[in-house]
Amino acid sequence: MALTDADIGKILVEESYLSDAELKATEKTAKERHTPLLNILIEQGLITETLFESALCEFYKIEFHDLHADPPPPDVIMLLRIQKERQQTLN
Repeated sequence: MALTDADIGKILVEESYLSDAELKATEKTAKERHTPLLNILIEQGLITETLFESALCEFYKIEFHDLHADPPPPDVIMLLRIQKERQQTLN
């Protein structure tokens, strides 16, 4: 199930990534521009994709791992590629 703009706003405010005032202002801009809320938040520099992912993990109580900051070793990536190729071959 995809998150709505309302869901995203609620999560970011509840997890203290945004204030109510920031949310209201960006919601207004998003509505005026017919643009997803998250795009406006990122465009205005209020949040990054990584911070958003972290907020989601906090909200849903799951562990967050930033693959950009700490990428997996090359041998693990190779194993993932091999597994993906096997799955594609079976389908």
